[in-house]
Amino acid sequence: MLPGTDTEAFKNEAQKAKRREQDAKSSSILDALQPAASITPREITWLWEPVLAVGKFHLLAARGGSGKTSIACDLAARVTTGGFFPMSETERFSPGAVLFVTTEDDPEDTLLPRFLAAGGNREQLSFLPSSAHHLDLNAKPEELETLVSSIPGLSLVVLDPVTSMTGDANTHIDSNVKRLAGVLSGIAMNSCLAILGIIHFRNGDPTAKGQNFVDMVTGSAGWVNSARIALACSVDDKSGSGYFGVI
Repeated sequence: MLPGTDTEAFKNEAQKAKRREQDAKSSSILDALQPAASITPREITWLWEPVLAVGKFHLLAARGGSGKTSIACDLAARVTTGGFFPMSETERFSPGAVLFVTTEDDPEDTLLPRFLAAGGNREQLSFLPSSAHHLDLNAKPEELETLVSSIPGLSLVVLDPVTSMTGDANTHIDSNVKRLAGVLSGIAMNSCLAILGIIHFRNGDPTAKGQNFVDMVTGSAGWVNSARIALACSVDDKSGSGYFGVI
């Protein structure tokens, strides 16, 4: 306590400040409360029914070399041309733009060639390679919001892999992962687009007997639990047969 300070007055002011802080927190919580009677139900808008939903965060998990990035390039190509999706052959949609954020593959010799081979429209595709700028969703999520808002007609954002863009957040802790997934879900919702995060499997064979795809995902299970839809692709080392579907 500084010399000449009125101890009792100091304590009173501290208590008042604490009460103001508590009142502010209570007010914030009450402002966030949503009575069900005030909510208007709405149907989900699908980019690819029933796999990619507009306004939602999704996950695609796989081992390295099993085709997850090629699948993402194929999806991106279909979005940019307004083509058909598997399991939704009766429905065609308007072409949209795609943002592909990558920290593993080069656009020049890997991603763009695969995208073009899948029939994509390069005028509707943008890349953010980590060699140009490394996205940190933990420290600066607003950077992704800035990117998203700068691309007209954006329908799909691919984060490959999403775990490389989490900064210093410990993604083995469930609460950290759910917070990051919540940020992505919020951006998807506010911008009316779908976000697809690509993630690796841990070492091991996800097709082995008794193995669970969810348990094979790197980091916390919160990735799978927080995604609107979690997908997986895998190749059986012995038979060579492949798998792609919801987990």
